Amino acid sequence: GDIWRRLVYADFVNGSSSGMDKVYDGGAAVAQAYRDRVGLAAADTAAQTGIIDNDVQLSGFTSSYDSKDVNRDSNGRVIDRKVQFTGFTLEDKNKTDGSDDAANYIVKAADGTTTLTGTGTISPRTINVAVKDGPIKEYDGTTAVVGNTYATAANINVDRTNLVAGDTINVGLESAPSYQNKNAGKGITYTYDLNWDNGNYELAADKAAAGQSLSSEGFGQSGKLTAGLTGTDGVITPRVLTVDAVKEADKVYDGTTGVENAAANIVLNNRIISGDTIGLSADAAYDNANASGSEASDTLLQHTVDYKLTLSNGNYQLSDDTAQGKGTIHRKGLDVVADAVTVDAGDALPVFR
Repeated sequence: GDIWRRLVYADFVNGSSSGMDKVYDGGAAVAQAYRDRVGLAAADTAAQTGIIDNDVQLSGFTSSYDSKDVNRDSNGRVIDRKVQFTGFTLEDKNKTDGSDDAANYIVKAADGTTTLTGTGTISPRTINVAVKDGPIKEYDGTTAVVGNTYATAANINVDRTNLVAGDTINVGLESAPSYQNKNAGKGITYTYDLNWDNGNYELAADKAAAGQSLSSEGFGQSGKLTAGLTGTDGVITPRVLTVDAVKEADKVYDGTTGVENAAANIVLNNRIISGDTIGLSADAAYDNANASGSEASDTLLQHTVDYKLTLSNGNYQLSDDTAQGKGTIHRKGLDVVADAVTVDAGDALPVFR
């Protein structure tokens, strides 16, 4: 008759089959602590399985994740990988007596195959990123970050010291960076939408970069992983306007040096954004209040007119808030009339003066 070798099952008898996690290290090796979870299932008399004496033990097996890489779903979220144990062998604990009790058994995984499978997560390694210089621009009516210095990936510092030997990572812009609002000011929040081409890594805002933070990641339209890097030190300076010309300031003599509708005499350069109202106002004065040098002269004075300018729109500023022009004060017209006099018929006529 035949004596069949007894079946023994390798299973997770010293710990859970899940949660066998590690941080990406460039390899598929399984930590010894997770290998220690695997052992031989207890003997089952009814099923005629399991070790029936204490001279036999599990001697060895191979283990690995089903890939060395971080596993992600279609949204870019990190998910579990299979952790596989195979190549199980048995050995006789007591080899000094010359016996080989291990030959009486055949070992399989708990499901009857040659591979025992668990799960674990390979987490991405962290690469620190930071905006080198907070963006600066002159107000232009948009939220766009502009200029080669600030609007390109060259303004992103990537710390590659945590890369596994032989790995590379390229960090770029998924879309154009932008300010949170378009108005002039300091301490404006801005965002750089970053992407990177190695899913074994995740980006994090460098803690040394004060005020910077990173949003959650996911796949972008480029097919690469993306995340938003936000800073709070953006600057938009007011748009500078200059006075191109000052119109002649004319009025009729009123006894004062005040200029009528002074702001209308100021012509600014063509740098006002379409649709904006700058709120220009002006205080102005003639150098004196007279129309002519004397009553006997028909020549009107050519006055110097000094202007003090202000803007109510904080998105703009004047290169110089003073201006000077010319102006004329015209003589005031007088209607000369006689006082009415009434006399009785036959009386002498009065003398009009």
